[in-house]
Amino acid sequence: MSGATTVDTARLPTMLTQLRLPTVGRLWQAIAETADRESWPAAKTLATLMEHEIAERAQRRTARPRKPRDKAKVENGVRFAQSYILGRLRGQTFFSLAECNAAIATMVERINGHPMRRLGTTRRALFEAVERATLLPLPSAEYVFAEWRLARVNLDYHVEAAGFLYSVPHALIREQVDVRLTARTVEVFHRGQRVAAHDRRHGGQRHGTDPEHMPSAHAATLNGRRPASSAGPARSAPKRRGSSSPSCTDALIPSKASAPASVSCACFAASPRPGPRPCRPGRPPSARSPTRASPPSSPTT
Repeated sequence: MSGATTVDTARLPTMLTQLRLPTVGRLWQAIAETADRESWPAAKTLATLMEHEIAERAQRRTARPRKPRDKAKVENGVRFAQSYILGRLRGQTFFSLAECNAAIATMVERINGHPMRRLGTTRRALFEAVERATLLPLPSAEYVFAEWRLARVNLDYHVEAAGFLYSVPHALIREQVDVRLTARTVEVFHRGQRVAAHDRRHGGQRHGTDPEHMPSAHAATLNGRRPASSAGPARSAPKRRGSSSPSCTDALIPSKASAPASVSCACFAASPRPGPRPCRPGRPPSARSPTRASPPSSPTT
């Protein structure tokens, strides 16, 4: 298609009908509005539409249980096989599951080898002549429904998804990323590249953190090591000016049962800084000189 050719968007529903994409034709307008509002890339918009289309096709291929109305011919064949097998094995007794399965396999071979009156051939011959060549191999991986969300990386290099927090490389702080959620995994993409993958959490701790996503200082703290930037001798407690001995806070604090004078003496002994005269060891507080009382006033005449 040349660059000068114009595209008639009004024909999009008709083209989707011709391509047999009914799910895309039903959902493309709502998904396009979401993509414009959240600034999705074109690849993400197309992948979301295709995932919905594949999921609906898988649902249509599966017949509804208990009330089959989607595949009448298949259900009629199942009913015929069930009545045929049960009618011929009704009076037999089996003592193991393997013995029962072997008898059922024999009945199935008889059904496939029996000529049909209307077609004049057997089911086995029809399968080999018509259906076997058109069968496709099973997909290598099971289809998994995924939900896409837009998120922004927090300052703690985590993104929120379905009520839980998952880590990404710390260099992506404040960046906008795409989150793909399945029933088992959570994947984070930045500009089309996958930058993180986690097992999806449904309970327990809210944070799921990969140590490889941490800055070096955080990872060193997590491993019980000091960061390289702060390597060196451990800092000691601050000392009093002009003194090489430990401060009063480094002295051993006595228990509550000790006399109050012991604390003062211990602090004075720990620091040689000139200060108030210490109390005498062993002198009980009650032996201190009492305060001088004021003389009584003379009575008025």
